[in-house]
Amino acid sequence: MNTENIDDNKPRYSSALLRLLPFAGLIILTLLTYRTVFDNSFVDWDDYTYVVDNDLVRSENVSLRDIFTEKVSLNYHPLTILSLRLNNNDCPSCPEGISPAPFIKWNFILHLLNTMLVFVFIRRISGSTIFVPLFVGAVFAVHPMHVESVAWISERKDLLYSFFFLSGLLTWVLYLENEKKLRKGVLLYSLTLLLFILSCLSKSMAVSFPLVILLTHMWLHQRHSPGNFRSFLNVIFSRKMILLLLPFFAVSLFFGVLAIEINNPNSFSFINRIHYAGYGFTMYLVRFLVPFSLSPLYPYPSAFVHYEGFSAFVMGAGVLVFALTLLFAIMAFRKYPEVTFGTGFFIASVIIVLQLISVGAAIMADRYTYLAYAGLAFIPAFAIERLGRNLRMASYALSMVFVITLSVISSRQADVWSNSETLWTRVLKFFPYDETARSIRGIYYMKMSGRSTDEGTKRMFEAKALADFNHSIKAGTARADVWESAGIIYAGKARSDSALLCLDKALDLRPDKGSAYYNRALVRAMSGKTGDAIADYTLALRHQPENALKILNNRSNLYLEAGMFSEAVRDLDYLITRERDNYIYYSSRGYARMMIKDISGAVTDFVRALELNPDDAESRRQLNAILSAGAK
Repeated sequence: MNTENIDDNKPRYSSALLRLLPFAGLIILTLLTYRTVFDNSFVDWDDYTYVVDNDLVRSENVSLRDIFTEKVSLNYHPLTILSLRLNNNDCPSCPEGISPAPFIKWNFILHLLNTMLVFVFIRRISGSTIFVPLFVGAVFAVHPMHVESVAWISERKDLLYSFFFLSGLLTWVLYLENEKKLRKGVLLYSLTLLLFILSCLSKSMAVSFPLVILLTHMWLHQRHSPGNFRSFLNVIFSRKMILLLLPFFAVSLFFGVLAIEINNPNSFSFINRIHYAGYGFTMYLVRFLVPFSLSPLYPYPSAFVHYEGFSAFVMGAGVLVFALTLLFAIMAFRKYPEVTFGTGFFIASVIIVLQLISVGAAIMADRYTYLAYAGLAFIPAFAIERLGRNLRMASYALSMVFVITLSVISSRQADVWSNSETLWTRVLKFFPYDETARSIRGIYYMKMSGRSTDEGTKRMFEAKALADFNHSIKAGTARADVWESAGIIYAGKARSDSALLCLDKALDLRPDKGSAYYNRALVRAMSGKTGDAIADYTLALRHQPENALKILNNRSNLYLEAGMFSEAVRDLDYLITRERDNYIYYSSRGYARMMIKDISGAVTDFVRALELNPDDAESRRQLNAILSAGAK
């Protein structure tokens, strides 16, 4: 045996294992943090729009063209929809007929891949010890503000755009290192541009990519030519660099304009939007260090908040914080370029979601920090590396405590996304009068009531739903679903007047809501308003033709009660074409035909009803009566 060769190999194996240790550590840390998330359910906040009720994800009759031409919830992100479609599944035992598990699993996998990319990117550009990329990667992996992006199925777009974004940053760094090698340089440049486009096709937040590659270029330049700002400007504004960056800014402009056009910006004043931007920026900074009071939704404040008391001060102070942070980052360029790079990375990543163009129902969102916090984490990591040995060792220990604390908080935050009840209850903990949270939680309770087989459980959920609906109604909700659901509950309690009041309001808000016409028809029928009920069933059929069986079954019965036998025959004709083995339809049509003197048709129907159900006593009685009358 050649022991010399074995000894020569030992250092190589050891070195390879050491290089893999950081990756293994980050994987274990991330798994421990998100260990409970795999049991979570779909939540009643975009998950039904993006997945459960989305034909682009679930229908077999969908083409790539459909995916790349249709918007979902006023957003254009076809690659995200395509990735969700790949997780589509059939689950007969699941309440929605589809399991959330594959979606959550792949969200986690993408987050894990993004963590590895952050580590590799920071390792590539930092040129320092392993601590800087390891700390940045760990903070990225387990920060509580990132839980929303991982645990919320609908936020697949955050994870996917970040994957392409980070991959593009890495290929850009490789391009800068190899730009003098023509073939390799062209390949890496083209790959970077392609990854950027793929990132934009996943989420429009990727439009900040050109700014981040500029910052990366600045950082790398400062590492090799520290303090030479003029040299950096000469490189950035050279003809070559402008030509290189022009395609990136063109793509960024295209997707940025597209995102603005297909969204519906809120009509807030310019001053309000500036306040919102400053407030969001400040809270993102603060919650990087102290992730407290995290909520899935942060509603816009009431109008008076902008001008009164402490809240007005906070809103105004946020603008000052933004200005001072930007100024500090610029001034730190020569001596502390890591501050400029990290702060610039953070600002570039969040600037387009600071509600300067206000869209949606939230003043800020945890998910907007998903990429941005990699920049902030870079600053303390590098600062620690500048310390003396003793202070550095102590800082390493504090850093570990910080990361472990973030991990524990994130584990608890992941449970918030367990289901719709835990999600919206969390929102109501901080915003108890929020109409959105009350409405959607109430609708979730209604779903749970409908799925309950135990009468006591069913009534319990109905009571919870009605309590939430009453809160929403007092808050002036404009959600037709809330009014309709409240009407259904009141109908179940035999409170017809209250039920009709709610259903009338639902139809005022949504005149095309077929289910509300159907439910109002049920209440009117129970109240003896047969003509009005028939009219409602007719409207329900117009707006919900897919529910024709249920609607025509009820309407035909009312026609029979009202003596409108010809109309009943027409409805029953259709029902029989759809369900040819339903003896009740034949029996009912036989009676209607008998009443309009179509005796032969009536006999045929009663005979068919008895063939299908020999125990049908009513059909036998009617048939015998016809035959007896004929014999006489």
